[in-house]
Amino acid sequence: MKRSELLKAVEYVMAGVDKSGSPTGMDFIVFDGKNGWVRSFNDVLSVSYPLATGINGAIKAHDLVKVLSKMDGESLRLDLDGEKVLIKNAKTTLKMVKMEESQLSQFQSRLVSLQTEGLEWQPLPETFVEGLETCLFSASNAPELGALAGVAISGNKMVSTDNKKITVFTIGGKTKFNFILPTDVVNEVKKFSNLKEIAVTEAWVHFKDDTGLVISGRRILGEYPIDKITKLIDDSFPKSKKAKTYLLPDGMSKPIERAEICAGVEGDFGGLATISLERKDKFLFIRGVKESSDLEEKISLTEGCDFPDGVSIRISPTFLKKIIGVTREFQTSQNNSIVLFKSKNFVHLIVVKIG
Repeated sequence: MKRSELLKAVEYVMAGVDKSGSPTGMDFIVFDGKNGWVRSFNDVLSVSYPLATGINGAIKAHDLVKVLSKMDGESLRLDLDGEKVLIKNAKTTLKMVKMEESQLSQFQSRLVSLQTEGLEWQPLPETFVEGLETCLFSASNAPELGALAGVAISGNKMVSTDNKKITVFTIGGKTKFNFILPTDVVNEVKKFSNLKEIAVTEAWVHFKDDTGLVISGRRILGEYPIDKITKLIDDSFPKSKKAKTYLLPDGMSKPIERAEICAGVEGDFGGLATISLERKDKFLFIRGVKESSDLEEKISLTEGCDFPDGVSIRISPTFLKKIIGVTREFQTSQNNSIVLFKSKNFVHLIVVKIG
């Protein structure tokens, strides 16, 4: 076996390895020689990579990836040596203790719930992963929020909110879905940029790329208040009243990047680092503040550009850079308490500080 092939498989499945030191075996990877998979599983996320290893057993994931990445050469022998997995080349011999059979059987019974064999795959819309990444900026990861601790996909819409921000993304393509993915799962799925197909079961959502890799996320069961969210946007920006439109100045990218260095993480802002935008006289001030530093930059509000008085917008600098790459326009609600960014694919709403 080639070392690079095994290392690639292990690095991919690390996304589904428990990093908390759980004693339940979820910090292991499984060699499923019978079905030709290398798998990980942490009860919320699983990654299955197609690789014929010819062995069955589970070993500690973190030690394996560290050693493989530092071994020399390409040719490897992968085998069983009693109750250990043997990985050997001309210079290095690694023996790793397998998970006990009783524990492995229990672990494999949980893997059965994935049902990765015989799934009904559908084409994944091209903008699906982009939508997940966009919605992350408004997604909560607080379990106490229930269904809101994720991104909801309903029809051709993706929706997320943490009660401070709302993002609605329109998915291209004709495929329709109805499920909620936990925010932690979305964070991992978005890292796989070459996903081509999707399959949805009662408990799981599966994604597959063109190599055969499958990443599976456990669904959040519950109702997402999509109708209420849509109504809030419609009520805040009624079509019968034309909202005031503002235009951010050009040349903001570099100041945003500098402010981002000093951006502090706000507990009430989904754990995201944020910067603030505020008008003073004829200038827009961009500010990043954290315990160790405070950076403020001013940009002239040149002709045609405008920003509301008495409003402070707090936003993720990463997302702001994404937004201004699409549009520099935004609107405010009648009392300036809500700011709305809108493009062809997404609507992003922020409850802002006034005065």
